Amino acid sequence: MSPRDLMETAHRLAVPSALQPTQADLRRAVSTAYYALFHCLAATAADLLTESSRGNPEWHQVYRALEHGR
Repeated sequence: MSPRDLMETAHRLAVPSALQPTQADLRRAVSTAYYALFHCLAATAADLLTESSRGNPEWHQVYRALEHGR
């Protein structure tokens, strides 16, 4: 799943339609946007820190090394 797909999902959840978004929709939108940003950051870090192309094991190792915990 791409960060762009995640942001589109977050937008759909947060933008009011005929009904106001529920609190759960808004919380899910924020969480989804956070993961979009995290994956974008992880991919950018892997691009900058490796000379290998996406799909290469070294690139994946850097991409997966970032943690979004404390």
